[in-house]
Amino acid sequence: MYDDMRSRGIRANRYTYPFVLKACGAGKAYKRGQVIHGHAVKSGFDLDLFVGNGLVAFYAKCQEVKMSRKVFDEIPDKDVVSWNSIISGYATNGYVYEALLLFHAMLKDGVIGAPDSATLVGILPACAQAAVIHAGFWIHSYIIKSGMQLDAALGMLEKGWQMFESMEAYGVEKMEEHYACMVDLLGRAGYLNKAVEMIESMPMKAGKNVYGALLGACRIHNNIKLAELAADKLFVLDPANAGRYVILAKMYEDSGRWDDASRLRKLLREKEIRKPTGYSSIEVDSIRHVFAVKDESHPFTEPIFETLEGLDRIMNEDN
Repeated sequence: MYDDMRSRGIRANRYTYPFVLKACGAGKAYKRGQVIHGHAVKSGFDLDLFVGNGLVAFYAKCQEVKMSRKVFDEIPDKDVVSWNSIISGYATNGYVYEALLLFHAMLKDGVIGAPDSATLVGILPACAQAAVIHAGFWIHSYIIKSGMQLDAALGMLEKGWQMFESMEAYGVEKMEEHYACMVDLLGRAGYLNKAVEMIESMPMKAGKNVYGALLGACRIHNNIKLAELAADKLFVLDPANAGRYVILAKMYEDSGRWDDASRLRKLLREKEIRKPTGYSSIEVDSIRHVFAVKDESHPFTEPIFETLEGLDRIMNEDN
């Protein structure tokens, strides 16, 4: 639709670019997004707040964190969405300490409306990831430099808890997604009993995200008994999600409970519940090509298979 609009001579505006960049990010169409970025620069919209926020999110989703940060730094009048996008981008790409430093910088900068609900959803998982990392000396130095003044071993857990407890002070209502983040944080750090206590004390009914976080933590710490309780809830709340069954089945297999694992996998077959098909993709000339196992839907399937067979013959001859 964007290409069609351009072909008709209709100029894009500050509202066009964020939407098309969101599509590029969702499809991991990096080169295509770069082209759109170029269009925005030529149109003079690259420093616009809406477009800049869209670019920050796009590059983060494509795992180009350095480029995401470059765009963020160039936005002249950043808002809470700008900060949320870069914080979430760092957190989801594994740069947990950088995400926490940015959160600290956002508070220090006094951004209007920050932090909000989205900020906490972005930063609490970063605390959860960091909480399971052994705190070495360099981590301690990193935290002290940020001004957080936290104990290295438990700093991230404490920081996450502080953020959660102070949400009302920021005017942010605690919602189920925030509780799910805290269950994940406590669970990953090994405090499974406290995670259960939090679930039981929730002011709303715990949903699939909360129990999903608990099940994932049980997998990390190999607590089968609690995993079974979490899985029983998920089989009701999220019955079509094959991943829930597979996690518990793998835990059974790891502990040698082959009959239980077989029972679960049989249940998956009987209910015809399947995991989403894995696929690989490649972008050529701004067009994204997707390939899955036993998939023959690509228009160039025949020449692709002929090429693969030819390469296979060459490899066999060399051996």
